[in-house]
Amino acid sequence: MYAGGSFAVCLLAILVHANRRAPPSAARYVEALVPPNVSREIFQPELHAGWGNPLDVAVAQAFGKTWLQERRSALLIVPSVVTGGLDENAVVNPDHPDAARISVGPEMPVRLDPRLFGS
Repeated sequence: MYAGGSFAVCLLAILVHANRRAPPSAARYVEALVPPNVSREIFQPELHAGWGNPLDVAVAQAFGKTWLQERRSALLIVPSVVTGGLDENAVVNPDHPDAARISVGPEMPVRLDPRLFGS
């Protein structure tokens, strides 16, 4: 599971990949509740050349695959490529024991301004 640190970061990630002309009519969001003592690792992009290249995700995928397999933490905190690293995203490792303590709230409808889609 992949989550943004805020609704705005999630929206930007969706918009950069969606290439839509109208807001999605059935979009939903949920909030994750993460206890403070759930294990987390903070990714250090300066140690991984090429990590933030949105056109070549090989470095990010290789790091993420290793992190998942080694089950080093329940959360991996990574900079948002979409915002140039000004915001954070979190990746959840469902195989880590701490992941079971992360809860998710109810689905809520998303209401998007149609101007985001050129309307």
